[in-house]
Amino acid sequence: MSLFPRKIASQLILLMLFALVAAQFISTVVIGQRQFKKINQNFINEFEYRLNQLNQLIPTLDNQQRQLVLNAASTGIINFSLANKPIINKTVGKWQPIFQHAPKTLYVWHQEPCYFHAGLLCDPDVLDFSDNIKKNMSWPVINEEIFTNSKVTHAASFQITDNQWLNAALLPPPRLSALSTNRTITFLVICGLIMIAVVTAITHHITSPLRLLSEYAHRFGRGESLPPLPPQGTIELQETIKAFNEMYTRIQRFTNDRTQLLAALSHDLRTPITSLALRLEFLPDCEDKDRMLLTLKEMQHMVETTLTHVRVLADTEQFQSVDLASLISSVAIDLIDLGMPIKMHLNKSITAKCKPIALRRAVRNLLENAVRYGQQAHVSLFETEHSIKISVKDQGPGIPQEKLNEVLKPFFRLESSRNSNSGGIGLGLTITKDIIQNHGGQLILNNLSPRGLEVVIKLPK
Repeated sequence: MSLFPRKIASQLILLMLFALVAAQFISTVVIGQRQFKKINQNFINEFEYRLNQLNQLIPTLDNQQRQLVLNAASTGIINFSLANKPIINKTVGKWQPIFQHAPKTLYVWHQEPCYFHAGLLCDPDVLDFSDNIKKNMSWPVINEEIFTNSKVTHAASFQITDNQWLNAALLPPPRLSALSTNRTITFLVICGLIMIAVVTAITHHITSPLRLLSEYAHRFGRGESLPPLPPQGTIELQETIKAFNEMYTRIQRFTNDRTQLLAALSHDLRTPITSLALRLEFLPDCEDKDRMLLTLKEMQHMVETTLTHVRVLADTEQFQSVDLASLISSVAIDLIDLGMPIKMHLNKSITAKCKPIALRRAVRNLLENAVRYGQQAHVSLFETEHSIKISVKDQGPGIPQEKLNEVLKPFFRLESSRNSNSGGIGLGLTITKDIIQNHGGQLILNNLSPRGLEVVIKLPK
């Protein structure tokens, strides 16, 4: 199963949340880098200012005073120390001409700080952190990483006397502290929660017409008569709803026209059939007369059954919430009272929306067929995650596998012996199928082993 959400609302929330996190991350990096450069420049300016001041002050002090002043001028980022040699091995270039009283011997070195890669290895040809120099450096916290994986960005060495040098080194400003990181994460979480709430409200407003359209489509598939769905939502959704309404109107018009045509044909056939039957009554009794009367009777039965089929197609019965177990039980008990062997397995009460009169007719037809062709009927009711099923089983010979779908077609009879006297004209299962399809369901036929047939009514929940 895919972890990516399938609902529009969930996808929009995920998309907006991703966009928020990406935007916040990029803005944090950009702003943080700019602030780092600004802070770093301030430290460089301070570094240069203190160098300028110490350049003028140190030569006027004795050794003890010099060390006290250097300790006071040093910070966690800026370090000043005295040593017998410079930390810069060669002259890289003159410092900016801010030193009005610069000594003759001045070595400087600097590199551009990088926000993400500040720990560049120190060039041994430029900086020299020998033991003699390191022991005189007065950083509050000194670890070997400063020297072996140097983070020094600027350095300077002043010659005070022949054997004494003033060494200065500058580290980059500290990166974001854990507190700042926690604040950033907290800010992102709060923004994310606000964004989720806002996007949820917006997507609910956007998808509400879609949910209503989906509900209408399901109800239409179950055969319910519905008023036009009022267009709402965005322009695209309104156009979709209008197209659905037009489709629904065309389908209803086509169905009504077909139903009226069948009803008119069946009704108009009644008159000539009745007229022929009356004429035959005045003929002398003979074998041909009996055969013609039997044929007319079968034709009349076909017409009546067709009209019944038409009434099923044009059914306007409203859907109601019905206890299916009670409905099936009442139909089965009526047939049992007529002497039909029927067994029931209806342990669970299941409520569903249906057309009770039409569904009773479908269940009754299946039970009568099971008894007629399979000696006895066994009806059961159960539900699955997405559907409700009514199963009717018999103990008859079943139906050839290749004809399971054929028997659901109008006027199809499995064998010639099943005429109007022995079983019907082939519309019973067709009427049942149409009733179930009007409920948005399916009629499924399966052969049982070693013998028997199961007919399942599958209704949507």
